[in-house]
Amino acid sequence: MQLNKIAYIGRVVLLSLILAVVSVPILDLIFDQDKAASRIATVLSEENVDILFFGDTVIRAYESGEKNTGIDSLLADKGHYAVLSAANSGTGRSRARNPEYSPIVYQDYIDIVARSIYKPKAIIIPINLQSFSESWFSDPRAQFHLERLKARLRYVRFSKGDFMEYLEYKLTDKLEREDSLWINSEVIYGDVSLGVRGKIDYESRIAERSFDYDDLKIQIKLMKQFEYNYMNIIERRHKMFDCLDKTIDTARANGIKVVCYITPINFEDGGKYAGDKFTKRVKNNVAIINQYLNDKGIDYLDMSFSLSSSHFMDKFVSSARLNLNGRTWVANELNYLIASKLKGRGN
Repeated sequence: MQLNKIAYIGRVVLLSLILAVVSVPILDLIFDQDKAASRIATVLSEENVDILFFGDTVIRAYESGEKNTGIDSLLADKGHYAVLSAANSGTGRSRARNPEYSPIVYQDYIDIVARSIYKPKAIIIPINLQSFSESWFSDPRAQFHLERLKARLRYVRFSKGDFMEYLEYKLTDKLEREDSLWINSEVIYGDVSLGVRGKIDYESRIAERSFDYDDLKIQIKLMKQFEYNYMNIIERRHKMFDCLDKTIDTARANGIKVVCYITPINFEDGGKYAGDKFTKRVKNNVAIINQYLNDKGIDYLDMSFSLSSSHFMDKFVSSARLNLNGRTWVANELNYLIASKLKGRGN
């Protein structure tokens, strides 16, 4: 009798401990949702929108002291569209190793859209060439595991597999372990080794807010940035194309028109600091993406070599963030294409 009582107390204590451990991530799952996923689900449960604009900080970026003049806002103003944005915040100073949204995330967000009461008339998918690189695509933090898992569990469907994976990321150091392995791994583009990721990040980072561009050390740092962020070799078997497939196909299956654009690249500075090999490699990579979009029958704009270096906001990193002139140009070009799409032409 005494042994049974002890065993019972032991089970109660064990169960209490389990509940205490599990309750934290469950409460987080309920109350601490990914902001973009929550916004998509909330807005599309209440109203129609013309455009769902996916993106990274490039579409939301604006200079300090400016009003909100991101590409999404400029497009909304020019075309008088109701635009719902699902993108990283664009304010502040661009930082090294700042995880960004990409089709890796969009492929889960589009499932929320598919299950919503209201559907946007069109979606815009920016394709940032840098997102294919080893500085971005394979970065564990750019996978946004927790955010995507929470979005699926909360707004799409509850699955045991997703929940167990969510608990693993929430309760263990899995992400930190993945990150450590990634930081300490070697980057190889073709038959050229760029070195270990952590060393590349450290040696290419410009911490100073003011510096001399004629300084050879600064030029070498910028060269390393452009090489790391843009000079991988893109092939059609790249997994980013699978993410794009999922996003585009799900949108089409739900009667949503799709527009893509390849975001402008600071090709002038890239060629200046990384040489002719930069321009050649980037053109080859863009050609692969163009071919993919043509094969999918997508209406798209290739803006990759459209803007001079004077249109880019950041000079201390190889960033694609644009100043107001650059953002206005992109918004104008998108407006021309979107106007024709919303009149009924296209996929």
